[in-house]
Amino acid sequence: MIRRKITMRTTTGRTTIDVNYCTAFSIREVSKKSVLSKAKYELDIHMQSGTIFTAEADDKELLVFTTLWETKHEHNLSVIELKEELEWK
Repeated sequence: MIRRKITMRTTTGRTTIDVNYCTAFSIREVSKKSVLSKAKYELDIHMQSGTIFTAEADDKELLVFTTLWETKHEHNLSVIELKEELEWK
């Protein structure tokens, strides 16, 4: 099985989630994008085990998570590392 992992901020701390075992997720916009701030979202990530993680995400983090959800390629990403990589370019 191809591993697709992401590290996100959750209500319990930084959590690495294997998206292969994610059965569903819901997204709530908690603050809208403005000139001075980014949009913020909360994701409820439902796992096969029955665990539900509530994660905080901005636009980039949400894009990474949904891309992992939709793809079959192997990834092991930390959103923080990805942000640094995107800002560096």
